[in-house]
Amino acid sequence: MRTCDVEGCDKKHLANGYCSGHNYQLQRGKPLTPLRAYIRDKHCSVDGCDKKHHSKGYCEKHHARYRRHGDPLVTHKVMDNRGTDNLTYGGSHGRVSRTRGRAVGYDCVDCGGPADEWSYNHQDPNELRAVISNNKGYQYEVPYSANPDHYDPRCKPCHVAFDAGRAYNLTTATN
Repeated sequence: MRTCDVEGCDKKHLANGYCSGHNYQLQRGKPLTPLRAYIRDKHCSVDGCDKKHHSKGYCEKHHARYRRHGDPLVTHKVMDNRGTDNLTYGGSHGRVSRTRGRAVGYDCVDCGGPADEWSYNHQDPNELRAVISNNKGYQYEVPYSANPDHYDPRCKPCHVAFDAGRAYNLTTATN
């Protein structure tokens, strides 16, 4: 079997004396460089991870972290309680889940049943406000906190009842 003419390459000859990879480089005017070895049945290159290789030496999870943060070991960009300048209503709820875990792991502070979601307890002296829209086109001004300690775990019925006791300002109705 004839092999590629590039020194050190033992792949099967395709055309012009080269294998398919080196022929591709030649046709595009690129220098003939060693080809990356095809990785088959290899594992993630992160120490302690035994998942199968997905891309760039990482499993799917570590590759996603590498793409998102530039480092396969970073789980998320940690935001502390000081960074409130651009924190949105949704971002504040995400911060609570990241720092305290999912609310389903707690009991509801009102009825003692299993909690479903985090609920702002309206005790933050540095309360923030946001305008959100419902699916009928109405916009409401709602309070929220940048501090995860100002959220309590509640079941959905208790959360609705708790929020119903608070005044939300209807700011706009669009048709």
